[in-house]
Amino acid sequence: MEYLFPALLVIHFILLINIWLNRISLHSQTRSQSQTRSQLQLQSRSDLIPENPVEYTADPETRRDPIISILVPARNEAAIISRLIRSFREQSYKSSELILYDDESDDATWEILEAASNTDDAIRAIKGGRLPEGWVGKVHALHCLAKEAHGDVFLFMDADTEFLHRDSLLRLADLFCTRKPDTVITGIPEIRGGGLLIVSMVGHFILTLIPWWLGHKNPFSTFAGVNGQCWMIEAGVYQNLMPHEAVRNQVLEDVMIGRYLHANGVTPVLVDLQNEVTVHMYSNIREAWSGFRKNASVMLGKSSVTALGAWLVYVLLYVAAPVLFPVLILTLIGLKLSTDRAIGQPLWTSLLVPVSILLITFLALDSIIARSRNRLVWKGRPI
Repeated sequence: MEYLFPALLVIHFILLINIWLNRISLHSQTRSQSQTRSQLQLQSRSDLIPENPVEYTADPETRRDPIISILVPARNEAAIISRLIRSFREQSYKSSELILYDDESDDATWEILEAASNTDDAIRAIKGGRLPEGWVGKVHALHCLAKEAHGDVFLFMDADTEFLHRDSLLRLADLFCTRKPDTVITGIPEIRGGGLLIVSMVGHFILTLIPWWLGHKNPFSTFAGVNGQCWMIEAGVYQNLMPHEAVRNQVLEDVMIGRYLHANGVTPVLVDLQNEVTVHMYSNIREAWSGFRKNASVMLGKSSVTALGAWLVYVLLYVAAPVLFPVLILTLIGLKLSTDRAIGQPLWTSLLVPVSILLITFLALDSIIARSRNRLVWKGRPI
């Protein structure tokens, strides 16, 4: 017991160092890529280079702009999808297409997508059919979207995202064109909406537990991932690796895709997109609970048993330890404050991190129990 407290302090100190190295990396990646326009770096490995590669840049004065295919799955998104469509139409960067996939929606989603495609040649709508056996709905939708895309670069976005200003897509093109070889970029968007006591913890864990600053030097695919809300990959690399097909049955497909890409020599790089893209995740805590309930247990482990084991470790470190050593509450607030500043969260979410920790504790347990009973459902589909 006498060694537990100093050991926990060391763990918190290591996590704090990782957070700040990630913040420095996040700032330097975004700043350096914003200052230079250069030819898009085609992947250096011969098995990843598409046939007849095209040299292109995001600079209008050079050969041609890369065509960006924006690929968006939508299931029962009638209330929000128009925001993304409207923001796409306002973009100054015109070498792009928006492809929207209606995944068997029960509301007016298809009518909105169809109307948008009928009035804009840059927008295409696909009406999805029955979900094939062995596939998760969103993963299958993204796979189908990629097969229909004509662009040089694929930009995967969620239906609850939108571009923040007319030059957002141009900015994304610049970021992609100046990235390092053998990488994909994924971003932290601006977060809007409610349920922040739960939602803000996702960004906290992303910056706390993953050493993004290591980049190519990260030896472990376990510590890799992409943010499914917004990530970009060269079309030829995607078509060679077919990441969605590789993780067809994964609920947590974005994390698994990041690991899959890393294992195949393509490193996900995290950039700050809070000035370019926003995401309206949930309106309140009830919606956030329902949304994260579907995949919280998967985040913890491959099975309900391993997830329960990881949950017990979480309870020990984040709940039991601060009860035994109250000073750790201050270090937890400090850790949360460091990540919240990086992802633009208000001060009160940092100060109320003990409440967030308790919410995540019960949310994860609820998810584990529902998973063990095969009762996880999202948007009318069993998971």
